[in-house]
Amino acid sequence: MRSKEKGFLSVFGPGWITMMADMDAPSTAAAIASGSEFGYRLVLLMLILIVPLYIFQEMAARLGAVTGKGFISLVKERYGKKASAVTAGGVFFVDGLSYVGEFAGIATGAELLGIPLLYALLMAFTFHTVIVFTKSYTKVEKMLMIISGFLLLFVVMAFISRPNPSALLRGLSPLQSYLDPSLAFMVTADIGAVIMPFMIFYQQSAVVDKKLSETDVSAEKLETLLGGIATQFLMICVIVASAAVSKNVGSL
Repeated sequence: MRSKEKGFLSVFGPGWITMMADMDAPSTAAAIASGSEFGYRLVLLMLILIVPLYIFQEMAARLGAVTGKGFISLVKERYGKKASAVTAGGVFFVDGLSYVGEFAGIATGAELLGIPLLYALLMAFTFHTVIVFTKSYTKVEKMLMIISGFLLLFVVMAFISRPNPSALLRGLSPLQSYLDPSLAFMVTADIGAVIMPFMIFYQQSAVVDKKLSETDVSAEKLETLLGGIATQFLMICVIVASAAVSKNVGSL
């Protein structure tokens, strides 16, 4: 293996995990709703969202690698304690709402699989707590990388749904109308599901915990880009499968 490949693999982790975390329960629910209601019409949007997703996360990774500090620490250093407290409080509030969505998704999945609700929620909470209190970043990264591998099942799900290729291509057309109020609402939901504050905080902190430096910025940029493309591709897979199940390929 060449030295460049070894270098990239040694950096790999923070960007990929952050992007895979974007495929959480609310994001998946938004993709399912997009496919069932509008077919392939929002496929183009999923591709466009790669750009802002990459821009935000690349900045977070670069800040962590160059300064060696997390986001809140930088805000405190630059703008003072009050600004950092307001920032932390805002993120805490938004993340609290996100957790409600995550556990609602777990509850829904447990119900569909016939798993007792209480057991499912307790298992999820216990596993989450173990990860949070694991002191070794390397161990946490390994666990999260394994979990991210299960998301590839979305690709299988899209493949077996037998999507309509011509309709899928029409979904990539920039000429389709987005003036329908219900479609505009779904566009807003998809954008909100993709750009999440916790992702900026996590990736920057993960870069610091992994002890990446300024020399690793280029590799981390590439990892972030690959992760952004992958997570949006998975969103498209969910839309495709949902559209197939609802027999809706969108009216373009």
